[in-house]
Amino acid sequence: MRISITFSIPFGASIPVNYNHILTGLIYRLAGGEAPEWAARLHEQGFSGAGNRPYKFFTFSQLFGGPGSAKVESGRLIFTTDTLRWTFGSCLPILSTVVMDALLSSGTVNIGGMEAKMTSVKAEPPKQFSRGKARFTSISPLVASVHDERRGHRYLPPDDPLFWKVLAVNLSRKWNALTGADAPEEVRFDPDTGYISRKRTSKAITVKPGEVVIGHLVPFTASGPSELLCLGYDSGFGSRNSLGFGMTATTEP
Repeated sequence: MRISITFSIPFGASIPVNYNHILTGLIYRLAGGEAPEWAARLHEQGFSGAGNRPYKFFTFSQLFGGPGSAKVESGRLIFTTDTLRWTFGSCLPILSTVVMDALLSSGTVNIGGMEAKMTSVKAEPPKQFSRGKARFTSISPLVASVHDERRGHRYLPPDDPLFWKVLAVNLSRKWNALTGADAPEEVRFDPDTGYISRKRTSKAITVKPGEVVIGHLVPFTASGPSELLCLGYDSGFGSRNSLGFGMTATTEP
C-alpha cells in the first residue's frame, strides 16, 4: 500500500541536504509508537530468504515542493514554499497501517529540525498490474551494485545490462524472503535507452558520513508476474529501498 502525505511547513524552513536517513528514522519512529516490538524487529532483523540478506520492505519518495521550490545553502536545503508532498510505500499491511495511523494521530512531525504539519494523509488505490506489464518512471534513484574485492561493492550504471539483471534477481529474492517460495518467474526489465543516452541519470546521496550511494533516475518497462510488479511498486525496485531508493510511478492500473 502507498500513502500520500501533504505537509504544511513554515516558508523558508530548512533541513540537511542529505536527509534520506532522517526520513528512514521518522518511519521507524512512527511505527515504533504504534507497534514498538514489531518495529524493533523490522529494524534489527528484517525479512530474510534463501540468500540470508534482510529486506525491510518499504521505501519512500523525496520531499517535493514543486519546481524551483528549494535552494541549497551551506549544506542545507531551504524550501521556498509552505507545502511539501511525500509518498511512503510498503507491501507489509501492518507497516502501512501503523505508519498511516501514526501520521493521522500525530498531527505534526519533526523532520531534521523542521516542524511539518500534516494537512492530508491518504491511502492510494492498490495497483493490480493485471496485464503483467507496465511502464515506470523513477521518483527516487534506482540502485544496483555488485561485489567488488577492493571497494566492497561497485555501483552499476543503467546502460550496463547487468544493472537490470541485478534488479530482476533482487526482486526474486525479495519475493522469496516475503513468502518463503521461489518467484514464479523472473521479471524482465526494458530500460528507456533513448532517455539514458540523452540525459544524465545519476544521483549521489550521502546516507551517512563516509557512505555515498549512487543511484539513477531512469524510466523503464517491466514485464512479469503481477505479484512481483506489485512488490516492486509498493516496496521499491533495486537495493537500499529503506533509505528511500527505488520508488517509482506508473499510470498502469
